[in-house]
Amino acid sequence: MSNKKLDYIIVGQGVGGTLISWFLRARGKSHVVIDNNHFQAASKIAAGVINPITGRKYVKSWRIEELLPFALETYKGISDFIQEKIYHEKLIYRGLYSIKDENTWETRKADPISGQFIVENPSTEEFDGKVNGIFAYGVLKQGMQIQLGKLIDGYRKNLEKDNSILNEKFDYQQLNITDDGVEYKGIKASKVIFAEGYQAQFNPYFKHLAFEPAKGDVLIIKVKGRPFDNILRHKVFIAPIDEEHYWVGSGYRWTFDDDAPDEEKGQELKDKLDEILNVPYEVVDHIAGIRPCVKGRRPFLGRHSEHQNLVIFNGLGTKGASLGPYWASHLIEHLEDGAEIDFEVKVS
Repeated sequence: MSNKKLDYIIVGQGVGGTLISWFLRARGKSHVVIDNNHFQAASKIAAGVINPITGRKYVKSWRIEELLPFALETYKGISDFIQEKIYHEKLIYRGLYSIKDENTWETRKADPISGQFIVENPSTEEFDGKVNGIFAYGVLKQGMQIQLGKLIDGYRKNLEKDNSILNEKFDYQQLNITDDGVEYKGIKASKVIFAEGYQAQFNPYFKHLAFEPAKGDVLIIKVKGRPFDNILRHKVFIAPIDEEHYWVGSGYRWTFDDDAPDEEKGQELKDKLDEILNVPYEVVDHIAGIRPCVKGRRPFLGRHSEHQNLVIFNGLGTKGASLGPYWASHLIEHLEDGAEIDFEVKVS
């Protein structure tokens, strides 16, 4: 690393840190990323599903009209840069379990705001005979699946090629705040941006924030013949990874001891799969990760109240694939152009 002063240090190379680096690169801003390539990082094991209608009441995702087109444009750009396609536009099939569910869905379909994302008279042929226990399907369009692990690994190779990444765990004790910026182990920069996911709860400058990290377990299953191409939400989420493998996940839990896979949770996922899936499969991996969720379920970004050259980008939670691009760009517009941070996400 050269002795010249950089514009930024970025701490963390999950989806948040990668996107921050991407938007800084677009502006020609010099920076280094510090990340220890933690194999259990939540971004790497996430399904990367962008879902325009969420929850049991089928409500439109927060600000999805702005987030979706911005995300698509961003992931197209990164795909071209790393020379690997990381985004796939998908339909999302939701299981409906009763007349009441179907009526609620029909009400949402009639609403012009939600209805723009709902498929009229969808074909369900790809799931016929392969799935049990569904009364009817609600089908969403404009869904996307981002291969976040591939995104992070592909982008990391370019950071390594440019000598712009330090493969180590960030040591807060080594950070010195100077009159004109920061210094870390001899690296001088104007600002440091912390995009460290759930690890931010240990950051001495930002640990007072309302973090609610959530742990999720995931199965990777192998199913011959690729029985369906789209995403299924039916007691669990089942999302295709490649020609034979699928990602299987369910909800999150807020109390846990570590980030290791939980055998009991893995068995729960398998039991649900056995109940709903009518095709033979094999579990090839069981992994877990901790998401940087926060109270209020909104990301937060901005500067430290006392140290203006310390910046945070966090709280992407379970919707990092959709929230990340728009808000990473928003933060860089604030730092570089002086744009006001949207009050809904401002860290203060």
